[in-house]
Amino acid sequence: MTKGLDFRTIEQAEFDRLYQQGAVIEDADLSGIIWLQGTYPGLQLRHCRLVEARLIETLLEDGHFDSCLFLRCGFSRSLLSQAVFEKCSFFDGNDRKGCDFSYATLREATFTHCNLSSCSFRGATLYGLTMEDCKAQGANFDGATFSHLIGGRASHVMTEAHLHRTNFDLANFRGADMSGTDLSGAYVDRACFEDVDLRGATLEGFDLGKVTSFQNMKVSEDQQAFLLQSIGIQVL
Repeated sequence: MTKGLDFRTIEQAEFDRLYQQGAVIEDADLSGIIWLQGTYPGLQLRHCRLVEARLIETLLEDGHFDSCLFLRCGFSRSLLSQAVFEKCSFFDGNDRKGCDFSYATLREATFTHCNLSSCSFRGATLYGLTMEDCKAQGANFDGATFSHLIGGRASHVMTEAHLHRTNFDLANFRGADMSGTDLSGAYVDRACFEDVDLRGATLEGFDLGKVTSFQNMKVSEDQQAFLLQSIGIQVL
């Protein structure tokens, strides 16, 4: 991903010039860039490193980030709708800390083959999020919203999230709205699903017996038999 690469430090003036030119910024250490409340839609980074960067309330919509390393970075309340992250790491293996996406907006954002372990998505807006083949062990989704009814409840049209084949072991989904979410092939060992709304969700491979807690979980009537069978209860 980024292991073994040398990163050259880019200063603010050069960064601003490259961004205005629409260039793909590569092999750069961008830790010194002033990101706070910045506006960088469509930003393109490849093999870049950011350490303790404060991307708070930063607009990064439609950005493309390939094989980048984010260490202890803050994305709280940032705007990341339709951003694409491929083979990026948001986890610091030395101090076992992830990045902070609390209350960020990630509508229709995409993460593929990323390491999001220990990251916080507390209260984040995740309508239409795609998270495939990722590591998200110990991630915190407390109060996050994964789905949205377009035009109100009468329409029943949803922009649901797709969380395929992602490892959510030890993750916290307490209070999250995951109605309509596709969790096909996701790993949820010792994850917390208290007060989670899973009505209409696709739960292929979901084993209720492996989660830590599912108190007050909401499910659809047609999901009940499948979930009960996963913990050894036959519905006759």
